[in-house]
Amino acid sequence: MHFSFSIKLNSLKTVLTSTVILIIVLLTFILTFVSYFSAYDAIEKSYINQMQNFNSEFNRELDSIYQNNKSLLSFLSKNKEFIDGLQSKNFEIAQKNLENFFKDVGGFENVFISTPEEDSMILVDGIGKKSVGIRWGKIPD
Repeated sequence: MHFSFSIKLNSLKTVLTSTVILIIVLLTFILTFVSYFSAYDAIEKSYINQMQNFNSEFNRELDSIYQNNKSLLSFLSKNKEFIDGLQSKNFEIAQKNLENFFKDVGGFENVFISTPEEDSMILVDGIGKKSVGIRWGKIPD
């Protein structure tokens, strides 16, 4: 059995059907293309906006932490008893002040004062002299 399909291009019905199908296919491709790029741009803008919001919030938090620590250290640097203890090398007075500061403030792993040299030695700490005498400035090879 042999089937023969022949399309008569002269027929108005065939021409109109072909034209409509072609228009539908073209419109489908155009709509898909426009939708894809519109959605892509919207998602990209949304992502960039979220990243900028995250960065802004992170900067605000970091600035808040910095300002808070700066004011805490300013308070410690204006403590006359603490400064006099360090200047007179009476480290017991400075030790007590730093331990109280460490206890009251919290949030720090350790607070210490060290010598101003390359291989610094810790003179006073806030954790009960557990790190006093340790040298921390030079990293071994």
